[in-house]
Amino acid sequence: MKVCIDGSPILGLQSGFYRYVSELIKNIALIDVYNDYQIFFFLFNKNMRKNFRREMNKLPNQRNFSYCTTLIPRSVLDVLWNEFGFKFPRIELFTGKCDIFHSTSCWLPEVKKTKTVVTLYDLTVFKLPNLYQYSLKESEKIFKKISLYADKIIAISENTKKDFIEIFGTDPQKIIVIPLGVSENFRPLQNKERIKSALQKYGIMCPYLLHTGTILLHKNLQTVIKVFGILKEKFGIPHKLVIVGEKKRLNKVLYQVEISPYIFEHIIFTGQISQEDLISIYNGADLFIFLSLYEGFGLPPLEAMACGVPVVVSNVSSLPEVVGAAGILVNPLNIDEIVDAIIKIISDMKLKKELSEKGLKRAKEFSWQKTAIETLSVYKELC
Repeated sequence: MKVCIDGSPILGLQSGFYRYVSELIKNIALIDVYNDYQIFFFLFNKNMRKNFRREMNKLPNQRNFSYCTTLIPRSVLDVLWNEFGFKFPRIELFTGKCDIFHSTSCWLPEVKKTKTVVTLYDLTVFKLPNLYQYSLKESEKIFKKISLYADKIIAISENTKKDFIEIFGTDPQKIIVIPLGVSENFRPLQNKERIKSALQKYGIMCPYLLHTGTILLHKNLQTVIKVFGILKEKFGIPHKLVIVGEKKRLNKVLYQVEISPYIFEHIIFTGQISQEDLISIYNGADLFIFLSLYEGFGLPPLEAMACGVPVVVSNVSSLPEVVGAAGILVNPLNIDEIVDAIIKIISDMKLKKELSEKGLKRAKEFSWQKTAIETLSVYKELC
């Protein structure tokens, strides 16, 4: 069996997509030395080529793994395939003959004989169209094509599967739910100097509340900031608020929320950081807050729990699946409810310890090895 996996997400931001694809490739290499794997990359700009050289050092270097690239932008292929309905160029032109093409970027190529697997992350653009109107029409064409023609669809949560069936009427038998995992690197650290060093690097002082993730409108970061303002001004908590994530879209979020200079000086925006530093910053946090309006899975709360940090998380979409009873679930639009939950945790050491222990136990139920094993089963089913 020869499987071609789209590796392009690891050339972008180190987001959930990056984690999923890099960990999937790494763990498949650990469990399967018999089948052949080819990792496929789009390298149509200088930044992608630079990131490709960086990531190649981390990818498997073993006999059953090879790599192929194209300089043609995926957007060009999408126009040819989806806008004009062309059946060429087929993906085999770039990959050569293979049994399965696994699209990890939620797109479906034109193929000749190759079976197709598509990983489906979320339906945010359809569930919150007021936030992402610009891409609704294009996304609808791509997702309809996936629903009709993909041989198998991997959904990263039961909620994503449910939403996809509800919107596109997809055959439930075609969709397999395979949850994401959490790396063993995300764990409670005994090395306090490592934590201290990372905090100093970003000018962070304890105690602090933490939010991590890509800064997009549906992440509801403006509510996180509003809640923090109330906690500081009304309850006088000593905490800072640390926000980890690429700063590119930050101004759009800040534009939507009134923030006093006093509150602003207690908020630390780190920008995008390395995984090593992220683990240390998780470990130093008093509490993790994640108030997203919609998630396909929700890796940040899982990573926080794996590091022993209590979590306050939205009670919507897939997040209850991930957190279970190990965190406090709140309505992401009910500010009073969120404030009460945070005050309850930071003022009760017994509850904080209990949630930390529950989170550690819950996180052990998710692993990238399990994700890889279940994905390999999907490949084998098609061949």
